[in-house]
Amino acid sequence: MSRASRTILADQSAIEVLDYYLTHILLVEGIDDIELEFISDDMEGYLTGYSSFLCNTNIPVNHKRYLENPELVPDKFLKYSGLHEYLSKEINLLKTLCSDNEFWDDEEGLANISEAKFKRACQRSQQKKDDTFGQESKIGLYRKARHAGNIDPFYPPHWTFFCNCDEICKQMLLKTKANDKTSRMTDKRLALCFTKHGVGRGGESQCLDWKFFWYNPFMDCPEGIWTEMKTLSTYLLGYVPNKDGYLTDILHAIGCFAVVGEGLYRPPSSDNKEMSTKVIPYLSEGMKEGGVSRWLTQAIRKNVHSEVPSEQLASLSAVSLRIAGITEMSAGNVGFYPSHARSGHHIGTNQEKYDDKDDVHSSMPAAKCLAGWTDYHAEVHMPNLYCLNVQMSVINNLIDKLVPISLPQFKEGGKLRPILLASIASLIMYDEDMIRDMKTVDNAVSYTLRKAFRASNTVDSRAGSDDPVATLKLWGQMIRKNFQQINPDFQPLTNSSNSTQVVNSINQIGTAVTSLQEENRELRSMVISMSAAMEEERRSAREERRETKALRNEVASLTSKVSKLLSVYNPALLPPSPPRPTTDESNHRKRKRPEVDESVESVSNNVSGSNNVQVEEPVEEVASVEEAPVAKVPAKNVQQERRVGIASNYNGVDADQQHGGTSINDIIVDAYEADQFQPDVLFIPDRLKRPHRFTDNAKYNYCIELFKAAVNDDLKLRLLNPNLTYDEKIDLGRDIANVSLDYLCRLEGKDRTSKMTFGYTGVGSRVSTIKKKWPNLKIEKEKGQTTLKLVPKNKKNKAGDEEAVDLT
Repeated sequence: MSRASRTILADQSAIEVLDYYLTHILLVEGIDDIELEFISDDMEGYLTGYSSFLCNTNIPVNHKRYLENPELVPDKFLKYSGLHEYLSKEINLLKTLCSDNEFWDDEEGLANISEAKFKRACQRSQQKKDDTFGQESKIGLYRKARHAGNIDPFYPPHWTFFCNCDEICKQMLLKTKANDKTSRMTDKRLALCFTKHGVGRGGESQCLDWKFFWYNPFMDCPEGIWTEMKTLSTYLLGYVPNKDGYLTDILHAIGCFAVVGEGLYRPPSSDNKEMSTKVIPYLSEGMKEGGVSRWLTQAIRKNVHSEVPSEQLASLSAVSLRIAGITEMSAGNVGFYPSHARSGHHIGTNQEKYDDKDDVHSSMPAAKCLAGWTDYHAEVHMPNLYCLNVQMSVINNLIDKLVPISLPQFKEGGKLRPILLASIASLIMYDEDMIRDMKTVDNAVSYTLRKAFRASNTVDSRAGSDDPVATLKLWGQMIRKNFQQINPDFQPLTNSSNSTQVVNSINQIGTAVTSLQEENRELRSMVISMSAAMEEERRSAREERRETKALRNEVASLTSKVSKLLSVYNPALLPPSPPRPTTDESNHRKRKRPEVDESVESVSNNVSGSNNVQVEEPVEEVASVEEAPVAKVPAKNVQQERRVGIASNYNGVDADQQHGGTSINDIIVDAYEADQFQPDVLFIPDRLKRPHRFTDNAKYNYCIELFKAAVNDDLKLRLLNPNLTYDEKIDLGRDIANVSLDYLCRLEGKDRTSKMTFGYTGVGSRVSTIKKKWPNLKIEKEKGQTTLKLVPKNKKNKAGDEEAVDLT
C-alpha cells in the first residue's frame, strides 16, 4: 500500500497503531506491503475488527516507546477522542485508496462503526481494560512447561511453550536471600501462587487477610475469602498442595514466606496502631490502585525462562495466570460449575442467585486440577508432622527457632497453627529436591532449615547420627512416604476403585506410553545423528590412512636417496680443512698414548677373552697433528659396552664410585669386586662400605640387613669364590637380589609383582616399614636356617625369658 510522504509524517502515530494491528493481531503483512484486495474484499468486517480493537485495547500515550521497551509499564492511555481520531484517519485513508468500494454507500453501517456507538463502546470498555498494553495478545502461564521432556535440537518448541510458573518460581527461589526484605522474592512468589490457584486477577492478592482464613479439618486444607476487586464480590476458596513439585505449591510458598521472608512477623507500631493481618502487608502499604498488578507483572517478566525473547515480554503479565488457569481447568475436564466457582465468573443463568459461594466443595475439583491431581473426587491431605511420632514439644521448639511469629493465629493453639505445621512439613519434605534444583545446599530455604535444626539441637535417634542434618533428611523421607500413603491418588487400583480412578489410571498409562514413545523417537534421532557422525569419523580415518601411506612412501623414497648418497660419500675426497694457528712448540708436540691402569687392563683382557671381543691395537705415534692419518673405529660388541658401563672403575674414570647402578644387585657386585667378602661373608655396614652414589645411608644399611636375613649358605659359598667371571658375578648379584625380594614379600604377606623393582631406595623403604611394624623383630640362626622371631614388649614366659613367636 503506497502512501504520500506528507501522510506518513503527519499521521505517524495512527499509522504505527494500524501497522501493529495488521502484524500482531491479524498476523498479515505490514501497512507498506499488504495488498489492497485483502481489505477491500470485506471492508465492513475489516473496519469493524479495527474499531473493536481500538475500543477494547489500552493504547498508551507515546505507544511507540513502550513497544520498543517492553519492560516499561505505561500509566497513561488514549481516551475516546484520540481513538476516534485514529479510526477516522484510517477510514479517510481507505476512502482515498478504495473509493469505488460499495461499503461507503452504507451510511448507517459506517456510523455504527465510527460514530455514537463507537463512543459508547469506548467509554464502556474503558473501565474493563487491564493496565497493560496489548492485552489481546497475552499468553497463558501454565503450571508446568509444555515442551514435555528433552528438547529436540532439530525441532525445538515455540518459545511460548517455555512460559510456565514453575520456571518463574524457580528463578525467584534462586534469587531469594535469607531475611529477604529488599527484593521481596518470597512475597512475589506467594502472590503468584495465590493468584494462580485462585484464578484471580493480578491485583486481587492484595485483599487476602489472615482474619478470613481457616483450617478445614474435614477436608484437611486451608480455606480463605477471595475478594474480586472489579465487583467487590466475595466467595470462599480452598487450597490443596501440589501432587508433584514444590515450585508452585501453595503450602511451600507460605512456608518460605514465613521462614525466609519472616512474613508472619509484624514489627511493633510506634503510634499504637492495630497489627496488620494482611497476608502480604507490603501490598497494602502505600501501593497505589492498580500498582499490585503492575508489581506482579514486573516480577513475572524479570524471572521468565531464558528462551523467551525479550521483545515478547509484553505478552506476559498477571493476566497470563488467569488465562492459563481457565485453560487448565478446561483441558482437565473440570465441570462447568466448579470452574466458574473457582474463577468467580458469572454462570449466566438464574441458578446463580441460589448458588452458595461460601461452600468450598463446589470449587475443590478445580483446585485439585490446578494442583496437578488426576482424581478430582478423591481426598487430598496436606503433608504433616504428626507422622514423625515425636513429641509436640520438640516440634514447637523447632518452630520457635525457625519462624518469628507475631500473629496470634499461628501461635500454639491458634486457629491457623495446622496450616503453619503443614507448611513446615512441606519445606522439610522438599528439602532434598530444592538442593538438587538449586544446585547448592546454601540456598536460602535449606540454609535456614539447617540453621534452625542445629540451633534447636533437634536430633532423632532413628537417624543413626548426632548431626541434626541427618534428622532433617530422615524426617523429609518419612513425611514424603506418609504423604503418598494418605493420598489415594498415589495408590494403585483395587477392586473397590471407582470408575473415575480407573479412567485416571488409564489416562496416566496413556500419558506414560506417549512419553516413552516420544523418548524413543528422540533416541532414534540421536542414534541416526550419531551414526552419521561415526560415518564421518570413518571417512576422516580413511583419509588419514591414505595420507599416512603417502607419507611413508615419500619417507622410503627419501631414505633410499640418502642411502645412495652415503654409499658414494668418501671423506678422502673432501678438501682439507684449513690449518689452525699454532705455536712452534705445539707444532712439534707428539701425540702420546694415555697411561692405563694395569688392573683395568686385566679386566679388559678377561672380558675380551670370555666374550671374544676384538680389542683395538695401540695407535702408533705420529710426527704431528697434521700428519695423523684417519684412524678406523673398531666395531664393538653390545655386550661388551654394557659390561664396561657397569664396571665400577673402568679406565679410572670412577675411582670414587660416583657412577654406576643403584640396585641391590649392584651392592653385591661392587662389594665382590672390592674383595669385601674375603676372608668371610659378613653383611654389616663396616664391611660393606657404601659407595658415594648410594646417597641415602639409612636405606643402604636397611638393604644390608635384608641380605643378612635372606642370604643362605649356598649363596655365601659362591661369594667366597675369588675367581668368578664377570657373567658369574652378574648372575650371583641377581640371585641374591631375587632371594632378598622374595624374603621381603613373605614378611609383608604379599605376592611379588613386576612393580617391585631392585632399586635400593624402594627396597630400603619397605624394610623400614617392616621394622616400624615389628620393632622387636630378631634374626636367629637355628640348625642352618634363618628364623625370624617376634618378641612382644613386656611379655615373658614362666621361665622369665622373653617369649618369641616363630614367623618362619
